[in-house]
Amino acid sequence: MKIKVSLFLLAVLFSLTTNTLAEPDPNFYIFLCFGQSNMEGFPGIEEQDKIAVDQRFQVLASVDFPNLGRTKGNWYEAVPPLCRGNCGICPADYFGRTMVANLPEEIRVGVVNVSVAGCKIELFEKDTFQMYASTAPGWMANIIKQYNGNPYQYLVDMAKLAQKDGVIKGILLHQGESNTNDNEWPAKVKGIYDNLIKDLSLKAEDVPLLAGELVNADQGGACASMNAIIAELPQTIPNAHVISSTGCISRPDHLHFTPAGYRQLGKRYAEKMLSLLGYEMADPLELTVHTDQTAKTISAGIYGQFLEHIFNSVHGGLWGDQILNGTLELRPPRRRRGGMPDRGVLPTPQHWEFIGDSSEVAIDRDNPFNAEVSVRIAPKGGGDSTTGPGIRQQNIALEQGEKYTLSLYARGSGSVVVTFTDKDTPVFSQTFTGLTAQWQKFTVEFTVSSTVDASTLMISSSISGSVNVDQISLFSASALATGGYLPDLFKAVADLQPASIRWPGGSFANHYIWQNGIGPRDKRLPHPIDQWGDRDTYQFGTDEFIQLCEKVGAEPILVLNTSRGVEDALDWLEYCMGDETTEYGKMRADNGRPEPYQLKTLEIDNEPWLMMDYPKYLEIVQQFCPAIRAMYPSLKLSVAGSYGYDTGPGEGNQEANRNWDPRIIAEAGTLFDILSPHYYNGIYFAADYVDDPYNYEQFLKGRGDIIRNSENPDMKIYVSEWNLTEKAWGNDWRVGLYAGGILNAFERQGDIVTMSCPALFMRRQGVTTSWDNALINFDQKSWFPGGNYVVMKLWRDSFAPNMLVVDGPNRPLNVVATRSEDQTVFIKAVNPTGEAIAVAVRLDGDLTPGSATMQLIAPGGERVKNTLEEPDNIKVLTAVATVEGQTVTFTMPPLSAGVVRVMP
Repeated sequence: MKIKVSLFLLAVLFSLTTNTLAEPDPNFYIFLCFGQSNMEGFPGIEEQDKIAVDQRFQVLASVDFPNLGRTKGNWYEAVPPLCRGNCGICPADYFGRTMVANLPEEIRVGVVNVSVAGCKIELFEKDTFQMYASTAPGWMANIIKQYNGNPYQYLVDMAKLAQKDGVIKGILLHQGESNTNDNEWPAKVKGIYDNLIKDLSLKAEDVPLLAGELVNADQGGACASMNAIIAELPQTIPNAHVISSTGCISRPDHLHFTPAGYRQLGKRYAEKMLSLLGYEMADPLELTVHTDQTAKTISAGIYGQFLEHIFNSVHGGLWGDQILNGTLELRPPRRRRGGMPDRGVLPTPQHWEFIGDSSEVAIDRDNPFNAEVSVRIAPKGGGDSTTGPGIRQQNIALEQGEKYTLSLYARGSGSVVVTFTDKDTPVFSQTFTGLTAQWQKFTVEFTVSSTVDASTLMISSSISGSVNVDQISLFSASALATGGYLPDLFKAVADLQPASIRWPGGSFANHYIWQNGIGPRDKRLPHPIDQWGDRDTYQFGTDEFIQLCEKVGAEPILVLNTSRGVEDALDWLEYCMGDETTEYGKMRADNGRPEPYQLKTLEIDNEPWLMMDYPKYLEIVQQFCPAIRAMYPSLKLSVAGSYGYDTGPGEGNQEANRNWDPRIIAEAGTLFDILSPHYYNGIYFAADYVDDPYNYEQFLKGRGDIIRNSENPDMKIYVSEWNLTEKAWGNDWRVGLYAGGILNAFERQGDIVTMSCPALFMRRQGVTTSWDNALINFDQKSWFPGGNYVVMKLWRDSFAPNMLVVDGPNRPLNVVATRSEDQTVFIKAVNPTGEAIAVAVRLDGDLTPGSATMQLIAPGGERVKNTLEEPDNIKVLTAVATVEGQTVTFTMPPLSAGVVRVMP
């Protein structure tokens, strides 16, 4: 008996718990939507409408959406379409988005949309719909069929399902085109409204009906006369309200709205509903831009880049030779600070595999073609193009129809076989014969019949006899046509319109030997040390770098390796800038460039505070600057500034190097023109994309104050390395938001900060897990832009030199306004918050705005990333900015960056 009582109590408890869990959430506001094609949403969804949808805005799938993976009767994030799978956006889209943006965070919004294109209001009459439905054309009958033949009852059934989860707070209607001039329309709508209230057990006073006007007369609306009848609806239904369509842009058919029109109409529905619920639309962030007040002139030099030989950015990246380490060099031992090696020489050249035992394939230090070694292949009884013996390199991309030129040097008594395979299937093979004891160059051109993303190159010998190979390269005709640069990466660089490019480092410059990187590439010598995961072979040297700059319109900026002395620096400058009567100018001419290169800016070493104490670097500045100035008085000389906030972290000997900037400005400021600090938010300083751009801007302003009070008040600042880098984040959208914020800071301080460049610029995938913050990211076959690339390109495309005065709060939006010579005003804004921000910008001054456009980056979350597989998760979309009189209005979604262009 006790057991039965216990089971009974357990059942009662379970029933009560189940009923409690099933109670609808009073903070989940449900809105029913019905009507004809405009409430369905005319087909056509713009990219901006697919992003930045708050998860608090939900749609109940009224039918199955197979293409979106939605199942009838379930709630989903309200990404359009909301009605059926083949529809577009509709007023309900931006109704819901606007509602959640202005309601308390605990309130969610859900919509239920049952609409039928082309239908009369009679289709939703509960008792007489069948008479109308029976006469519907075939295309409409197919839609009605999806609603079980009875759209009204279907709406009721879906609404009852929604009521299990939330509370119905209102009804949205957009219909009337098919009832134009029907004076009975208000009464018919009332009948449908009354039935919904009854069948869903609602109270009319708690459930307003909002009805939108048809395309307005101001847009040439084909059915605009119906709006006069719709206006009578509140006289028939006391709790009905009419939503104006004035100014809502229509399509050429003058029946349907454009996406922009739907957005505006949806916001108006929301504005009315919010007021009925006791809420008001949040006041927009108000700013005033004084279009006739130029605060300062800013330099496009802010949009520079920094090309370092790091993680295969050049060798294996931008430079078009598709063979990695074609000179077959070994990696020398890397040494710890105490001088002891931490590893010996690797037994095989990096990026290559040896196939065969050591008696058949080995490193040979005797008589290499260049540098230190070649590889000897000596088959004992003949070889095979797939099993060896030989050397092999993988992951080489070959494109169908492209012409390739393969070259190598060889000597010996055998033959050399080169074979490209796709997995185990040969795609091209060539045997070189006629080898002698002397090095000879062998070249072959070929195409492949199909694209191979990751082919393998095998170099072997088919007969007995010893052969040595060295200096292997592979160029596509497309790369050769650019001057030797990989076409897609070259275009990625050019599309950024870099004002300058700094080279060759970075710490790579600290060991750079410029003489090794000039002249015939086949005879060049490699970088003296293994650095950044590679040993660069110097195939890309001074001429290749400066000619790249010329091709993309960038100023070339060289960084000196001061450890090689003043004379070495002067020799390099003479090679670049001397005429043919000078020793090194003639050398440049002999290398194919008779005309001198045009250099404007030179950097005196890189991050010396990591290698020496401040007094030593002061001596270097005092030695190098006067000597260079005497020979090249037009060159702007840039010296190394501090790291971070100049408080010690990251600057080697912290005490010796503290307050680096004030000291070098005071003690040597008359010797140079530019101070070049570095800063990586996330290294020694907490990663922060919200506040740090402002904080570092204040630091730069402080440096400007020091400069203005110095003996060289005309000195400028070149932030020659900057970025956000946080390994736990990787290259996600936070890096892009940071880029927008700090570029705005540089523009605001444009009178003192005249140049900058981020790092990393380029980074090959798979080389390292560190420094995942590059603008251009690639593998052997494709590339993708980091979020910082997307922002920097948009900002660069929107550059204008005249900084305008902006009145208003500088938070939460990070905003600058500039004006071009053609009077276009650019408003660059970053919203690093999790809330949408409506913005109203009043243009005060001599500009009468005629139109405005907006480009927006809003991927929908701070952790969104671009990848090789999904390169467009972060991209620029077209958004809406409207002009009313002297005011431009737009909305910045959460975690977004965008540019509004205002044209006169």
